[in-house]
Amino acid sequence: MGIFKYKDRREKEHYVVSKYWPQGSGRLRMYAPNHTAARKLLNRVETAILDGTWRQLKDELSGKVRDFTVSQFYERFLTDYCKVRMRSWERYQLSFVTLNRHLGDIPLQEFRRDQLHSYVASRVKEVTPATVNRDIAALRKMFSYAIECGLIDAHPLTKFPMLRERRKVFKPITLQQFRALVEVADPGIQAMLAIIGETGIRIEEAMSLEWIHVNFRRRLLIVELTKDNEPREIPLSDYAIGWLQGLIRYVHCPYVFVSPKTLTRWVNPYKPLERACKKVGIQIAFHDLRRFRCTQWLMVGVDVRTVQKLMGHSAIETTMRYAAYISSHAIKSIREAQKTEEVEFAQEADRRQQK
Repeated sequence: MGIFKYKDRREKEHYVVSKYWPQGSGRLRMYAPNHTAARKLLNRVETAILDGTWRQLKDELSGKVRDFTVSQFYERFLTDYCKVRMRSWERYQLSFVTLNRHLGDIPLQEFRRDQLHSYVASRVKEVTPATVNRDIAALRKMFSYAIECGLIDAHPLTKFPMLRERRKVFKPITLQQFRALVEVADPGIQAMLAIIGETGIRIEEAMSLEWIHVNFRRRLLIVELTKDNEPREIPLSDYAIGWLQGLIRYVHCPYVFVSPKTLTRWVNPYKPLERACKKVGIQIAFHDLRRFRCTQWLMVGVDVRTVQKLMGHSAIETTMRYAAYISSHAIKSIREAQKTEEVEFAQEADRRQQK
């Protein structure tokens, strides 16, 4: 049982998925266009058997189920689309916890925009507009996949309006605050904070970082497990190398940053960061360290396109969000340079008069 190849009379190869359903309920035998599709189908079947939803899947595969509800199709959307194509699928999974509770019983073909409007009106009383917008985006993506699967003819959420998000005033931490934060943090996350602040990598990229990605000879950090699946190389400063060289390497664990409690990769380093912030008297998240590094590079004159590449921004507009802060810093630097010019010019004029 499982996946095997089959040749028809014309010697054309086909992939066949074969699996017995539990409780003597028969046998699944389906063709797949390629091995990848066959493996995905077999994984769906085995997962459904493990979590007890195999009867619904059996009906679906046999063609008995035509009208999926939102919650029914979500399981297929999560398994066949999100986990295969997306690195941040956990965000969609989190959104659907609430979406399924309020909208899960609605059939896909009967879903109306006013139902989502009602959900948004009640949900915005509990969470921020940004969180509601993520819920809308998750549901909209699911309906796009439903169209691809041929379950609905038209997208019910085309151009559905997002909520206006209040943009916070951006003010990055200073270099002094960053170094002080690293110094007072718990020993288990000091190096992680230092490397994120020096290289601008994301927290997920940091927690997934392995020693094979650190090149001390070339003084580079190679980030492979990125958000957009585009690897990038980031130069390491003396400060970053010092922290990396001071870390203990565990034979059984390939990860750079190891939790002192589990002796494996970090999963939840957020509480230690909160404690460090209280000691320094600031309130930031890990992503603020990434913003700090972006502004630092821009302030010292690194080209915007280079910063975009180092940060892993897919669009230059993301990097340019820091332009307002950097422009004010640039104006201050220009004024200081102008004063220096005037002083040097006056000194040169004095020397000429003395001659």
